[in-house]
Amino acid sequence: TGEPNDPYQIYTAEQMNAIGAEPNDWDKHFKLTADIDLSAFDSKDSKPAFNIIRRFSGVFDGDNHVIRNLTIDKPNGSDVGLISILEANGRVCNMGLQNVSISGSDCVGGLAGINDGGELAACYATGSVSGYDFVGGLVGDNYGRLIGCYTAVSVIGGDWAIGGIVGFNWDGSLIDCHATGSVDGNDSVGGLVGDNYDGGSFTRCYATSVVTGNFAVGGLVGSHGGGSITCCYATGPVSGMFGGVGGLVGSNNDSITACYAAGPVSAGDVFGDAGGLVGYND
Repeated sequence: TGEPNDPYQIYTAEQMNAIGAEPNDWDKHFKLTADIDLSAFDSKDSKPAFNIIRRFSGVFDGDNHVIRNLTIDKPNGSDVGLISILEANGRVCNMGLQNVSISGSDCVGGLAGINDGGELAACYATGSVSGYDFVGGLVGDNYGRLIGCYTAVSVIGGDWAIGGIVGFNWDGSLIDCHATGSVDGNDSVGGLVGDNYDGGSFTRCYATSVVTGNFAVGGLVGSHGGGSITCCYATGPVSGMFGGVGGLVGSNNDSITACYAAGPVSAGDVFGDAGGLVGYND
């Protein structure tokens, strides 16, 4: 029935694809009962495109199963991911996304384009995610909570707020999360989060990502504009062309407590701000 004690059970790729075609079910409960391969819905060679779940306020329990080969190619699209917008009551848990290939423009993530107050718990993604602004391995734009999540994703962004797990974190929280892989962008580029703003917090998180960019480039967070970073670390190499390049945080404007960085840091501009822990501290 899709009720909490009787969730819809998803066995096949066709059933997974059908969720996005039925808006009346986007507030229901679902449970994955098998690993699923979505390669039949990659829009290539006359195959259909995957039906994105546009606004999800229900609960999706992956039950420790995996969704493989999710392909979404919308280079001019916004809010791009398995779920476009995870709403305030929405929750996704215990699910892996393996070998994603997702491209969009703004708010692009391996699992959700925007997490608008929902929760992701014990989820992970591998593969590649690309876009222009607000691009993350798991979530493009985050206002909610991530607990025990990780990514091993190649993340490429054209401009601003590019991160290994989250591109732009606005008053959201990440707890016990980590990222590996690589992150490349222009401004506010971080191994875990590109840009953290307005009360966003990180607790017991780490990144080992290779991070490259131009401005505000950090091993964990590119730009930390407001909030807290507690008991976190980064060990990957960080390189930036201009100002604000740091082993942990590129440009910092709030508190960092009980953290460390161990990766090499390099800045291309001799006049750029670069530091082993923080590049520029305001």
